[in-house]
Amino acid sequence: MFALNPSSGAYGLAQALPAGKMGDTGPDWLINPLTQIRWAYQYMNDRYGSPNAAWAFWQANHWY
Repeated sequence: MFALNPSSGAYGLAQALPAGKMGDTGPDWLINPLTQIRWAYQYMNDRYGSPNAAWAFWQANHWY
């Protein structure tokens, strides 16, 4: 939940970069793991179509 990558600045359970974009999901994004999960779910749906598709992409590329 409070995971900060010191080299990239990515933050949270999903390692959002830039971290502040999670603020669109809720004002408590820094401290609320549920807000971070909601953001991650929406990100996976928007970018890949589904969490399963995001996982398949990660398995093939080791990043998402």
